[in-house]
Amino acid sequence: MSLLTLKAWPSIVALVAAAAPQGAFAQIVANITCLSSFGWMNNSLDQNPCLVTAYLGSVCAGGSYEIIAIPAGTQYSGPPLDGTNPCQCSSVTYSLTSACGVCQGLIPVTWSSWKTYCSTAFTQLYPTTIPTGTAVPNWAYLDVVTGNVFNATAAQLNGDLPESNATVPLSTTSTPTSTTSLSTSVHTSSTSLSTSVSASTTSTGSSTSTSKSSNVGATAGGVVGGIVGVGAIAGLAAWFFIRRRRSRRAPLAASSNQSQMTQPPLFYDPTNPRTFPPPLPSTIQTTASSISYQDLANPQDFSQQSRPGQYNGVPEV
Repeated sequence: MSLLTLKAWPSIVALVAAAAPQGAFAQIVANITCLSSFGWMNNSLDQNPCLVTAYLGSVCAGGSYEIIAIPAGTQYSGPPLDGTNPCQCSSVTYSLTSACGVCQGLIPVTWSSWKTYCSTAFTQLYPTTIPTGTAVPNWAYLDVVTGNVFNATAAQLNGDLPESNATVPLSTTSTPTSTTSLSTSVHTSSTSLSTSVSASTTSTGSSTSTSKSSNVGATAGGVVGGIVGVGAIAGLAAWFFIRRRRSRRAPLAASSNQSQMTQPPLFYDPTNPRTFPPPLPSTIQTTASSISYQDLANPQDFSQQSRPGQYNGVPEV
């Protein structure tokens, strides 16, 4: 059964990998030599991406898988309609196969074109057990959904470690997500009419520098918010304290005035000085004393004043 087909070379349609006949000895073959400038693509076992691709493809092909070198101007395409399986519909297998083409000087096919016939596409995830005898480079788990193509530069910057193997099936810094798609494609060769409906959810991991800047911003915001909060609490406490003191003073003054207004009048008591009448004004005393002094100073006038019954006529002989 054909698992990988070739594009842009009509004379080669056939087989890149095939399931081994029942009872035959399983073989994993990738007789491909990469350019020396792409040595960074090799894993810790010094296996190039073409051989690692063959190992991953063998899991869903009965244990046997072969990938062959292709001429310039061609591409490794995705699995055909009758050859889709979880191994081929993984972005990890797509990245390794694309790297196998890149290390030969070829241009990789897009991710959307690769997964055309996949009913379920697995992004940043290899859904089955990694076979023994190989190790998957860490760059094979990078996101290919955003750019829609394998990025060799990003893969080189990411590096090989940490790797994934049969013991450690997944070792990535980002959380893998799955993309589910239901699709049939229009091909001019078959002149078939189809519709394509796809729904995908993707997630990307945040970088260390982004997380550090986010932490600094959150810390600064927390400090400023704390200072503002303490100031607001202190201001409210002071306001309540002043208001409470004023409210206490007002009832005391009111009760004092009320007690003075409601005190009963005091009657005269010779033994209680508080009931004595107030002294007369000083002007009245001065006037009375001035009158009495004037009368004493003019005794003649006082003597000449008529008294009741006194005779005021001329004396007679």
